[in-house]
Amino acid sequence: MGIDWEEILGAEGDDLQDAYDDAVWEADSYERKAEEREKQAERNRIKNERHYINCPFEQKDEAKALGAKWDPDKKKWYYTGDMDPVKFKKWTNNKKKCIIIAGGKVNAKKSPKS
Repeated sequence: MGIDWEEILGAEGDDLQDAYDDAVWEADSYERKAEEREKQAERNRIKNERHYINCPFEQKDEAKALGAKWDPDKKKWYYTGDMDPVKFKKWTNNKKKCIIIAGGKVNAKKSPKS
């Protein structure tokens, strides 16, 4: 989608400015919609991203009650990116800290060695 130059070049006087403004508005609108689609795709990717936890069999019911799901291929429990990682801290690697960043993103960093 772009500017329809034939429509613009075929216009005269005030119609020329109106045709140009309309064409620019449509091009900008198309670009904004494309950017929003990209942002939505990224949000969906983060939402569906799997974070695997080390949950012993004896605690599976607790993890499941918190919303964890079972991956039969990997034979591991996981939670998705749209869930609160703090609920699953009990089963995450103890060498990592969960850091919540403004905007809802989660990063895991290794703890400094003592």
